[in-house]
Amino acid sequence: MAPETNRPDGGQSSEDRYRLLFQLTTDGVAFHEIVCDASSRPVDYRFLDLNPAFERLTGLQRDQVVGRTVLEILPGTEPEWIERYGQVALTGQSIQFDQYFTPLGRHYEVFAFCPAPRQFAVAFRDVTERKRIEAALRRSDETYSSLFTILTTGVVLTDDAGQIVDANPAAERILGLTKSETLTRAYDAPAWSIIRPDATPMPPAEYPSVRAMREGRVVENVEMGVVRPDGGVAWMLTSARPISVTGLGLTPTRSAP
Repeated sequence: MAPETNRPDGGQSSEDRYRLLFQLTTDGVAFHEIVCDASSRPVDYRFLDLNPAFERLTGLQRDQVVGRTVLEILPGTEPEWIERYGQVALTGQSIQFDQYFTPLGRHYEVFAFCPAPRQFAVAFRDVTERKRIEAALRRSDETYSSLFTILTTGVVLTDDAGQIVDANPAAERILGLTKSETLTRAYDAPAWSIIRPDATPMPPAEYPSVRAMREGRVVENVEMGVVRPDGGVAWMLTSARPISVTGLGLTPTRSAP
């Protein structure tokens, strides 16, 4: 619709402003009417209008789809898409969801509402890349969790305040503490009894984890002993690295007495 030119204030009508927004928004927007079978069950839907962002996000062109149904254009459309939109058009209930759309091989985040009886409108954005990153992060977390569990090197993680937040099974075995016992301590807690290679007490300022946090660098291969609850000493080479959480690697160097 062309802008009104005879308004005294030279402004635009509400419909003009809507049309401008429709054209310029970066979200894909489309209007449809639901197609039902003889028993009023939604079986298809017809394109009534769509904006330029719809064309960009789907690769479908307006002059190729308006007036046609989705199953004419994309016969591989899953029935659940039609069923969802049918509920919107027939009940007036808005919905919001994100789902993979197989015919276009993309993942969309969708908001659908009913602007008129037996019609529905959708506003959507392509979230395929976000979903790919989320899946990659999940795989990374699963890989990390598996490695953390099976490593024979003890690993202890602490937060910025020095509180131990995680420990792997190897660390439990080396330290002679259960995970729950380890998580009650900070890395410089008095409960630790840590000694130098000459068996003299090691002050907390010399702990690799304390130095790594204080100096903001990796501290590697510090030989130290931890007196375990059973009285034995776990001798190890310890390295500490400041990351989002501090990692403390414990590598046994000799058997405890």
